[in-house]
Amino acid sequence: MAKRGHGSDLPQIGIGLATESQYGIPLFHHIFDGNVFDAKTFPIILARLKEFKREKCTLVFDRGVSSRKNVQEAVDTGFDVTACIALRGNLKQRALQESETLTVEHLVKLSSVFIYAKEIEPEPVWGLDKVRMIVCLNTSLREQIRQSRYHEITEAIEKIKKGIKIKDGLKRYIRVNGDLQIDYEKVKEGEQCDGLSIIITTTDLPFEKVVKTYFAKDMVEKSFEFLKSTLSIQPVRHWLTGRVRAHIFICYLAYFHLSWMNMLLKTHEITMSPVKVLESLETIYKVKLTDKKASASITKTVSLTKEQEEIYKALNL
Repeated sequence: MAKRGHGSDLPQIGIGLATESQYGIPLFHHIFDGNVFDAKTFPIILARLKEFKREKCTLVFDRGVSSRKNVQEAVDTGFDVTACIALRGNLKQRALQESETLTVEHLVKLSSVFIYAKEIEPEPVWGLDKVRMIVCLNTSLREQIRQSRYHEITEAIEKIKKGIKIKDGLKRYIRVNGDLQIDYEKVKEGEQCDGLSIIITTTDLPFEKVVKTYFAKDMVEKSFEFLKSTLSIQPVRHWLTGRVRAHIFICYLAYFHLSWMNMLLKTHEITMSPVKVLESLETIYKVKLTDKKASASITKTVSLTKEQEEIYKALNL
């Protein structure tokens, strides 16, 4: 299953993950060969999503998946769609023009940041009957992307000097003019659409709800980050396909338990993360007293703190 794919010279596998939107509880996962492009994973995911389809169900995904074919198939299957689409050609020019008109009245508050967002007249998008378009500008993300890009370019120059291979996408920003230099004109071109996006939606939800729903997709990205860090899903130190699948399934089950715990904590207004809760519960222990002559024993749990009592109640322990 391990193949060399996008973004890595090492053999890798792909994992698809679908979660519900409120608490990030996973619905299912699917394992792909490492060289399968993101957009090509969608038909399989879509087929499995049918099992969870309800009367009002909206699929939310980003531009890596939102090809014309995938969006059309989702709509034909009966789902509503909220997705970010690639900025190319006329759409790119329009997004740039509309971004110039964004003012303070177009601010929308997300969970931890404000972004600019404005609903615009839709262009014919892939023949969809009912579609709305929203242009968004995240200035905080724009600055992060620009700093990250500049850092990668300067690192790439040092790698070239040492004969180390660099990413193909960075080569356009470096020119050889007697010495390696940053091509600032190319960098400026690359910065044009930083933090800028166009969201399409087939829903009739209020404008701000659409924006917040789309950017809440970060929950899936955070899920993967949690799987990779806390649950150590990578690196996969197995060779046989069955063991690879078993390893990922165990990590998935662990994530399911933690996300379910997160739901119970939030519904009881406990702001601690599941990991912090487990750390808090680790201090609980039992004392067993035994009288050998009387052949009797008693076991008692140490007194719980107020915080631990609230956790026990929330988790129904």
